Amino acid sequence: MTRIKYAIDSKLEFAQHVYDVDFYQKNYREIDGKIFRVSDVGNSLIPTLAYFEENFEDTDSPQNFLMQNESDEAGWTGFTLQSPRAHGVSDYIKLNQCISKNGCDFLENRVEPSDTVVRSGTRSLRTYSVPPSFGVPVAKASLDTELLHYKKGDTVWFSAWYYI
Repeated sequence: MTRIKYAIDSKLEFAQHVYDVDFYQKNYREIDGKIFRVSDVGNSLIPTLAYFEENFEDTDSPQNFLMQNESDEAGWTGFTLQSPRAHGVSDYIKLNQCISKNGCDFLENRVEPSDTVVRSGTRSLRTYSVPPSFGVPVAKASLDTELLHYKKGDTVWFSAWYYI
């Protein structure tokens, strides 16, 4: 799917490819029946996961629960912090990389461990997003992983507790 937006002069302008037909072929490899994610850096292969659990109890910063390199066993591979100060894709990718390497702080939106509201332990994950603004219709704070792998017909179970 390709998104098209209208410019002020009513001409069509390319905005973004939402779906890439070749995404799987570009980013995953199957070797001896096992699926691997192709690393963005160095083309190394990272084993995918069929099971993943995280309680955020043993972490005090995003660097502790984000995968930092191919040998890291963390299950989370990134986050998106889109906001008025980091509204473009390149802006929030740069911010993600800087925060992930512990080189800078959050601008507005946050994804971080917290002890403010917990369910059964001493920590939880807190995400915070400022509201969208004029000219920036989307603001979000989300955590993601590209390591979980399921195919058509698989059963996927997901369990989480949210405080809103």
